[in-house]
Amino acid sequence: MPTESALAFLRSIDSRKSLPLAAVIFGPHGFLREYILAAISDRLLADGFHYRSFQVGAGDDFSRVLDEIGGADLFAAKRMVVCRVLRSRRDRGGEEAEDFEAGQGSPASGEAALAAAIESARGPNHLVVVVERDNAPAKIRRAAEKSALMVS
Repeated sequence: MPTESALAFLRSIDSRKSLPLAAVIFGPHGFLREYILAAISDRLLADGFHYRSFQVGAGDDFSRVLDEIGGADLFAAKRMVVCRVLRSRRDRGGEEAEDFEAGQGSPASGEAALAAAIESARGPNHLVVVVERDNAPAKIRRAAEKSALMVS
């Protein structure tokens, strides 16, 4: 899907029948990112979704987020999983395989795994990735262009 501007998305959110199962929010203005997240949250929480939030910083991976998306929950049949990619996390490029060989992580918990989760998103859970930078990482952006909502 093409990237939608923040203001156009906010104008049209009430008239949408449903929201895509995955959304990527990024851009230079933090207040707009938060306002878009609040609008999506209000809509999904009104539909009975439970809110789960995760932050991924410099030394973190996406394993907890991926577990939450893929796993079943005894108390929450429908979940809205929010993943904040903090400004401290940089594009790692080919470093994920090197870190795995050094015993520091798993390639199944890096940006490629998150991109695969965005591409193959299926209900009832919704995934919202909030990137606290001007642009989303390349792998995540390419995955979102195929099947998710992108708001900048």
